[in-house]
Amino acid sequence: MATTHKIFIVDSDSRYRCMLEEALETNPSTIVFPFYSAEDCINVMESEPDVVIIDMHLESLYRPVMSGLDLLKHIKANYPSIDCIVISSDDTLQTAQQVAALAPFDFVLKTETNLDRLNAMVQIILRHKKLEENVSMYRNTFYLVGLFIGVCLLSAGCAVVF
Repeated sequence: MATTHKIFIVDSDSRYRCMLEEALETNPSTIVFPFYSAEDCINVMESEPDVVIIDMHLESLYRPVMSGLDLLKHIKANYPSIDCIVISSDDTLQTAQQVAALAPFDFVLKTETNLDRLNAMVQIILRHKKLEENVSMYRNTFYLVGLFIGVCLLSAGCAVVF
């Protein structure tokens, strides 16, 4: 059975958010949830998406909003197993340093030509998560087999004593 992956996109630029959503939905096992603000995203973080793509500069004409960096800090502090990709149209060294200090999975410049790169990064993250699940499953299986063998040996040892 195919696993469905949840991708959150947090970007106040509706044009770019829609382009990115279309690019990511080419994978049939991916469901994309777009958000206009960090606050909207935080309200549903309990559903634990596989990947969150965050625009560094979130804007609103109607109210002050949390920045993309603040959202990244919140996710890192409260959901450390969720991978984040930061996007920004700001290509300055200062911006790159601010993002790198928070250690997201990747930082990608926000251009139409980088949509393929973003999609590739998401696929890498999803494959990595699948490998981690498999390793965990095999580790549990080996633990149970070892436990079974130990019980059998212990039983055989007890039978020899009596």
